[in-house]
Amino acid sequence: MVNMNMIIANVSELPDVKVDDDVVIIGMQGKREIKVSAFSDISNSLNYEILTHLPVNVERVVI
Repeated sequence: MVNMNMIIANVSELPDVKVDDDVVIIGMQGKREIKVSAFSDISNSLNYEILTHLPVNVERVVI
């Protein structure tokens, strides 16, 4: 069985975006941070719920 995960993001208005750029969904990139709470606020869920729904094949790095 193949498990495919996809996210589509409209980056057409970002002038410096190019193919093969790194994308951070949750975490730090430079001095900018996207927290799990940003997603839980939007979805009206708990942070824990968001994290437990991430597929097992998504890399996790504990710091």
